[in-house]
Amino acid sequence: MKDTMTTAAPHKPDTTLVLLATACASYLSRLDSHVVNISLPSIAAQFDIGTTKASAIVVANLLTSTSALILAGKIGDKIGLVRLFKWGYAISIFSSLACAFAPSFSFLVAARAVQGLGSAILQAMGFAIVAAYMPREKTGRAFATVSTAAALGMLTGAPLGGFITQLLSWRWAFMATPPVAVAAILTLNRALPNQKGADSDGHQLEVSGALSIFAALSALVLGLNAAKYYGWHSPATALSFTAAAVAALLFLHYDKTAARPLFKSAVFKNKVFLHASVAQFFAYMLLTGSNFFFPFYLVLYRGLSTAQAGLCMMVYSVAYIIFAPLAGRMADRVNPPLLCTAGMASGALAALLFPLVLKTGGHAAGLIWLVWLAASYSFTLAPNNAFAMRGNKGTDQGTAAGIYNTMANLGMILGVLFMETAFVWKLPSHQATVQYLSALPRVELAGAFGRAYAAGAVACLFSMALALLMLRDSLKLARRNLQCNQPKTITPLP
Repeated sequence: MKDTMTTAAPHKPDTTLVLLATACASYLSRLDSHVVNISLPSIAAQFDIGTTKASAIVVANLLTSTSALILAGKIGDKIGLVRLFKWGYAISIFSSLACAFAPSFSFLVAARAVQGLGSAILQAMGFAIVAAYMPREKTGRAFATVSTAAALGMLTGAPLGGFITQLLSWRWAFMATPPVAVAAILTLNRALPNQKGADSDGHQLEVSGALSIFAALSALVLGLNAAKYYGWHSPATALSFTAAAVAALLFLHYDKTAARPLFKSAVFKNKVFLHASVAQFFAYMLLTGSNFFFPFYLVLYRGLSTAQAGLCMMVYSVAYIIFAPLAGRMADRVNPPLLCTAGMASGALAALLFPLVLKTGGHAAGLIWLVWLAASYSFTLAPNNAFAMRGNKGTDQGTAAGIYNTMANLGMILGVLFMETAFVWKLPSHQATVQYLSALPRVELAGAFGRAYAAGAVACLFSMALALLMLRDSLKLARRNLQCNQPKTITPLP
């Protein structure tokens, strides 16, 4: 990244504008996802589908974004972070318009897949630009600001999407993204000029690897859905999982023989970065699964309107905005893995106790639970982000950021699928439409939600275990550095 910095504009970049431009990307990604999530019950009702098919609207977006994240990081290192960042915003604008005018459910899913490409670029480039331009001693606060911007996206996304869907339709909810993206591009033009990339060795980008990732993840999703419809021992399930394994092996082959591999082994030899990335993977399973299911809980189980559900979802965002800056400041002073361990222990306990929320008669318990979840993730995500990027001592910040965000997106995909599989475990998934779920006895519907959140709790426990490994490694490193810095005692000659 040093080469990239030397080819930038001669004047010193304004770090405030840099942070604002990257925060816009974080805000936009969360605005989009929460507008969509709060509209899912209405979309499912219009197309007469259940949670299994509705999850395709979320998973299709995550599939393309996950597959493209590493490649986006590589392209950013090659052609320049800022130039690709602008392309990410442009793709988000046009794909959002395509979603708004989707003539069918299949077209909507396809448009969401294209939207995932823009999201991948924004995620990878946003992290890389923060790591490249922000002073090291301010990275914790910078990532906390980015996380706060994401919370602002959640804050405005859920109620905005709810009210637009309630008053107009879910199609108009997608129109919330383009104005924000245009404002972000204007901010980026003032913050940073286009640069030449650092990778100018003439090698071609490894597109085959990215396509193999996409094929492997798609086959995995098909296999999990086939298992719900036809059973785990069905030929369709076995064929899908076999195809996923073959595609994964092809990716490993392409990546091993490529001149410019997507995954650099040096990155994964760094235990700090590796453990933080895997912890991120498990942490996002509960968070994304809950973002998918909580609107269904509010609308189907509590009987709220879409607009009312959007207002309730604001509670999480408000709490996150309050807690995230505190967590960011603590991450610059306290060992970040300690905060991550506490955050994931709290998140696992919150998910395990969600059935108690279902047993209460009012809405207060659910709102308190959202505050609890927000506090848990405030003290997990920002500290983990700062710890991971500090631990990456390589020069390809775009590639490292792409790998890190890929792990997060993998967690999002499997989180939705894992919790949705647990939700429909005792239900006929091919018949579990919104109308079917609305007619279920409350005891059965509560049991389905309880199973989903118990699955999310398991993921949090795995994330906590990784955070403990990070804590152990950081303490060992601190002791080693302390011993190296101690002055040696010289015994005088007699």
